[in-house]
Amino acid sequence: MNRLIRVLRDRRGESMVEILVSTVVFMLLLGALNGAVGFASNAQRKSEQLRRDATELQESVRGNAEVADGEAAAYDFKVTTSNGEDTDIDAFRVKVKKQTVNAKTEDGKTVPFYRFAKGE
Repeated sequence: MNRLIRVLRDRRGESMVEILVSTVVFMLLLGALNGAVGFASNAQRKSEQLRRDATELQESVRGNAEVADGEAAAYDFKVTTSNGEDTDIDAFRVKVKKQTVNAKTEDGKTVPFYRFAKGE
């Protein structure tokens, strides 16, 4: 009898507890992977929707938008040193005219945009 107990004890293998623990760890990793894939899928869907909306607004602005001229402005660009200190030397000046563009979306909502055109 002692010999049988010793032979059974010497047999190596996985116990039921080890199998259950490895199964639980595998299921946790699988759940984390599923969450990551779901998050990436939702982010891709939102990104595509934002692109479609932006394209729609751009086409609306280019197509049938109302343009209202605004005030003119000039932007002076000055020379700076390599360490970022300002100098009194003017590099160039850009004159622009602010324009308000009202675009309409498909649902009839008016969205104002501001763009700058070449000034006088």
